[in-house]
Amino acid sequence: MAYLPSPPLRKAASPVYFAQRASMMVRFVLCLFVFVFATSCYGQSEPNSTHSLAFAPEPPTQRGLDANLYMQTSAEYRAACIQAYQLAYLRLRQQWASRKDRNEKHAVILDLDETVVDNSGFQTKLLQSGLAYDQRLFDQWEELGGSQTELIPASKEFVLAARSLGVTVFFISNRNEDYRLQTKQTLQRLGIPIEDERELKLRTTTSNKTTRRAEIAQDGFTVLLNIGDNLRDFDESFKSPSLPPASVSADLTAAIEHRKRRVDQTRSKWGRSWIVLPNPVYGEWMKPFGRGLDDLAQLKHANMKCGIAFWNVENLFDTQDDPDVEGDEEFTPTGPKKWTEERYQIKLNNLAKVIGQMNGQLGPDILGLSEIENLVVLEALIEKLKLLGRDYRIVHHDSPSGRGIDCALLYDAAVFGLQDSRFHFVDAGNTREIVEATFTRNDHKLTVFVNHWPARSHDASFRIAAGTTLRKRIDELLSVDALADIIAMGDFNDHQSDESISTALGATAELAEIQGGKLFNTMFAVDSIEPPGTYVYDNQWETLDQIFVSPGMLIPNGVSWVLGSTRPAILTWNQLYDPRGDAIARPSRSYSGPFFHETGYSDHLPVVSSVFWAR
Repeated sequence: MAYLPSPPLRKAASPVYFAQRASMMVRFVLCLFVFVFATSCYGQSEPNSTHSLAFAPEPPTQRGLDANLYMQTSAEYRAACIQAYQLAYLRLRQQWASRKDRNEKHAVILDLDETVVDNSGFQTKLLQSGLAYDQRLFDQWEELGGSQTELIPASKEFVLAARSLGVTVFFISNRNEDYRLQTKQTLQRLGIPIEDERELKLRTTTSNKTTRRAEIAQDGFTVLLNIGDNLRDFDESFKSPSLPPASVSADLTAAIEHRKRRVDQTRSKWGRSWIVLPNPVYGEWMKPFGRGLDDLAQLKHANMKCGIAFWNVENLFDTQDDPDVEGDEEFTPTGPKKWTEERYQIKLNNLAKVIGQMNGQLGPDILGLSEIENLVVLEALIEKLKLLGRDYRIVHHDSPSGRGIDCALLYDAAVFGLQDSRFHFVDAGNTREIVEATFTRNDHKLTVFVNHWPARSHDASFRIAAGTTLRKRIDELLSVDALADIIAMGDFNDHQSDESISTALGATAELAEIQGGKLFNTMFAVDSIEPPGTYVYDNQWETLDQIFVSPGMLIPNGVSWVLGSTRPAILTWNQLYDPRGDAIARPSRSYSGPFFHETGYSDHLPVVSSVFWAR
C-alpha cells in the first residue's frame, strides 16, 4: 500500500515568546477549557446536552494563545495533519482504482487556510501586537503575508500525488477574490502552483461554498474527496446559528449540540469522502461565543462608536487686529490678504461643510484643531456646526505662538465629560503649546493631546523638543496606568522616520514593535491610503498630520481604536485641486499668495479615525 512521502519540518516557533505571553494569561478568566472538557464526547454516543456550560470570554487580544502554540510547536498537531492526509490519500487511491469509467473527470476539493496554507504567523502577529482579529487585517495578510505562510504538514504531498493520478485539485477558499494574484503567488511559492484559473474558487459576495461546489459538478467532475478544517467546508448545514452576545448558557449549549448532532447524522462520510483537519485557533465552532464576527473589538464595544478627527485648518483668523500679537495683521481687512468679514464667513462655512461630513455626517465627537487664532473663531465655527445638533464645548488656551495661532479641542459634552485639561509649553521658540484633555464616560477615561509642532523650515531640534515634551507627559500617565487610553493627534511637521517621532516621541509604525510604552502610528495600519498623505510639498504628498495611540488602545477594553479607521478625509467634491492642470491634485486652500479662493478649505487634509467606547 502506497504512502505519502514525509513532509518537511516547519520552522520552529519561539517558545520564549509564547512563555512570556502565557505569563500574562493568569490575569484573565479562561473558562474555555471548562467548555472543551464539559462538551467532549467519545465514539458514537449521543451528544450529551445535560452538560453545564461555564463561559466568560477572555480578552480578544489573548485568544488563540495556546491554540497557536499547539499548531506551531506540538508533534501531536503535526501527526494529526499527516494522519488526515495519509488517510485521504489511501481513500483517493481506493476510489481511483475502483472507478468504472476511465474517461470520467475526477476531482478533489480542498480548503486553503489551515487546510493547505498555515497562517499561524498571522495569529502570532495579533498576539504580539495585542490586537483582536479583524477581517481587514487578514485581508492585509492575504495581500502581503504570502512570504510568511507555510504548508500544513503533508498537504503539498497530497496535492502533488493527486495530480499525478490525473485527479483535478480544486481549492475553494474564503480568501478575498480581490487578492487572487497574491493567493496564487503564495501557492506558487509553496510549491503548489495553480494549473488552471478555474481550480481556484475564492470568495466574492458570500462565504457559503455551496454554489462553488456545485459549479465543479456542473462542469462534469465527480468529486472523490472533500478536505477542510471547518465543517462548513463540507456542507452549509454545519453553520452555527447566530446568537446575541448576551446569550445564556442554555442557548450556547443548544448551538453547540446542534452541530455535533449534524456530525453524527453524516457519520458515513467522515474518513471516507470527507476528511477534516484540526484547527484549534478559529472557525465555526467559535461562533456561539461571539468569536466569529469580522471584528471582535466591535462585538465588545458595539454599544458606542466615537468619531475623532484632527484638522490643520490653515490660518483661521478673525478680522480684528490683536495688538498683543504681531503675526495677525496679515489677516485683517487692510492687510495683505484683505481678510474681510465676507471672506472670513466663507472660510467658516467651507470648514463647517467638511466637518459636518465627518463620522457618517454626524460630525466628530472629538475634533482637534490647529492654526486657529483664538476663542472667538472657535465659537464662530461651533455656531456654523449647530445644525449637527451637537453640544460642542471648547478646550483652548492662548499660546505664545509668534504667528498668533493655537491648537484647540472641540468635544460633544452630551457624549463625554471633561475631567481635566492642561497646556504644555514647548521650549522651542515661540511655538504652539500642546493641548491635553481627559474625557470620561461610563467609568472609562481617554486622554487626548493636540499638537502643532514647529515648521520644517526650523531646525529639527525644535520638533525634537516638542516630541520630548509630549513623551514626558505620556510617560507620566503610563507610569500610573500602563494601559491608559491615550491619543496624540496633530500636525507634527515630521515623518514617522524622523527622530522627533521615532525616538523623541517613541512612536512606531510596526505593530510588532509596540512595547515599553511605544505609541502606534495609526496612519500606517493599512498598507496604502488614498490620497497618500495629508499635505503636498514640492509636488509630493507628505504625511505630516498623524494620529498616535497608546498600547492600551489596541486592547478591546475601556476605549479602543477601531482597526484601520484612520485616514486622510476627502469629504467634498472640490477639496482637492490641480493648480496648473499638470501637477498632482492637492488640498484646496483659501489663498494662493494674495488671491482668495471661495472654494478653498486648507492646505492640509483632515485626518479622521474612530474608537470604541465600552459601556
